[in-house]
Amino acid sequence: MKYILSFCLIFCLACKNQREDFVKSEKIPSKIDSLKTEQEVQNFVRNLQYPSVRVRDFNDSIFSYKALEKFELKKIQDFNRGRKKDRDSLIKILADSIKINRSFYKADLDNNGYTDLIIIGDDKSCSGSGGSCDYSVYSLMNFANDSINPVDLVLDNSFNSAIIPKITIKNSVPILEIFGSNNLNSNTNSLQLSYKYGTFVEKNNEPKEYSIEKIEYSAEACFGSCPIFELSIDKNRKAKLNAIEYNSSNPDLFEYEITEELKGKFQAIIDLENYQEIIGLLNYLDFPTLEDDYMVNATDNPSCKLTITYNQGQVKEIRDYGKVGTLGLQEIYKRISRLKTNQSWE
Repeated sequence: MKYILSFCLIFCLACKNQREDFVKSEKIPSKIDSLKTEQEVQNFVRNLQYPSVRVRDFNDSIFSYKALEKFELKKIQDFNRGRKKDRDSLIKILADSIKINRSFYKADLDNNGYTDLIIIGDDKSCSGSGGSCDYSVYSLMNFANDSINPVDLVLDNSFNSAIIPKITIKNSVPILEIFGSNNLNSNTNSLQLSYKYGTFVEKNNEPKEYSIEKIEYSAEACFGSCPIFELSIDKNRKAKLNAIEYNSSNPDLFEYEITEELKGKFQAIIDLENYQEIIGLLNYLDFPTLEDDYMVNATDNPSCKLTITYNQGQVKEIRDYGKVGTLGLQEIYKRISRLKTNQSWE
């Protein structure tokens, strides 16, 4: 089996306004369909072959673990996380109000014919006094030959992070609504996303296609050793990189672990797959309609600027202090940053 690991965070899939040309895929039986009990699901999740993941904990300590290898399924009503007890009480109240009382749910979230699996529980990625401090929600996206892409749906990794997933069916279309950390006191607000390019982004019922001529991205300084660089890509996939400071040539290292720094000016031709995914995602996000400025309510965070030239010289500029824009924008930032180490720069 081939298993693809993709963590990004993320919140939901929905198709609120079903398009007339929507065609539901014919169901293709897979292992997930046969899972009936919590124990069967937990065994299935733990036995998948995942690579090791390096994690920086809340106190900046770094440790490695195999994601989901020790995953413990838990109903939301069973969480009692010590210092997060009050937060968990709010989660339970909201979960009860929207009738979420199980630790796993099934649906074909990307309409590829295979049943996907939503799991709630503890992935053992952190620990604290008095028991685990973890709260996890994953969507295990199912593909041919039982290939699984687990997507972390908890976007906010802060101390108070918590989300509640809910699947409903409207006009034969599965809808995954996520009630997040910022609206635990309300059962009326939820975020709806679509599975695109291996992750979840905000659902767009009417995506548009723009002629993107140039993408420019700059990652700026923070109070610390955040990577500082500038990267531009033209419509012919020609790219220029100015790696200014704290950029590692090893994508698996955190910024303050750099042993071989990537520094200087470079050029490359971005491979077609990565380029098309970035362009496709920008168009799906309808980037001209996004806000011009995003800001986190904190200090000493990194900031970035994204400038897109399109449709014969029109320009959209987005400034983001804390890199807290939409889920789709955060995915764009990550993909552009990964170009530093997944392309052949000269």
